[in-house]
Amino acid sequence: KEAASAEQDGYRFALRTLVESAAEGKLQPQISALLSSAGPGCAAGSRSPRSGKGGAAAAEGTACRLGAEESALVQQLVGIPGQLKTAAKVLEAWGATTDRGASLDADLRAALGSAVLGAVHRSGDDGAGPTAAAAVLTALPSLLSLADAEVVLFAVDDGNSDDVAERLAKQLPQELQVACVRRRQATGHVKTAAKLVKTCGLESIFPNAEYEYRVVALQGALSHRSRPAAVGLCADEPRL
Repeated sequence: KEAASAEQDGYRFALRTLVESAAEGKLQPQISALLSSAGPGCAAGSRSPRSGKGGAAAAEGTACRLGAEESALVQQLVGIPGQLKTAAKVLEAWGATTDRGASLDADLRAALGSAVLGAVHRSGDDGAGPTAAAAVLTALPSLLSLADAEVVLFAVDDGNSDDVAERLAKQLPQELQVACVRRRQATGHVKTAAKLVKTCGLESIFPNAEYEYRVVALQGALSHRSRPAAVGLCADEPRL
């Protein structure tokens, strides 16, 4: 018990150091990566240290209920400009995202939700823009209402961060996945629309997404007289 308690104190010290360094503007990327991964990954209702990669929480499918001190420290981190992604990494390291954020302290949830929605309207990828908002919501899909989650998804799905948007969409309700596919199709992004259909398993809703992409791609290949590309696109698709 004494050893476990000492280890917990060590985790808390690392978290306090992380927050203090970030508040002073002295947090280096390497330090951030190291300290944000220094969490116990404990099981729900337990203060036992992690067991193996991903911690006991990941292994058991349960979430770590952060204590008042840890919740307050993470909330401070959320309020520091540019540290939203770091806060998400800390919560993951502490095993607090296994239940999609349902067990987080109410004040911390409110702070995270406000920060995520605020980040949507910032530009750039400095840890405070749409990609940061998406990172948090991917880890904590139950954090926002359906309408607010859609705002975040559409903000990051701007054609510059397709992979980020797809990781987020995969964690959100099917209604938002479908809306994102239709949005991509409507704006002519048929290739990424087809990819999202496959990523989210929406083939029964969009059975022709891959075909529609191939039609557009084939037209481009023919216009550029690229025979190998055209042949590849027609493979396994008798309608072309």
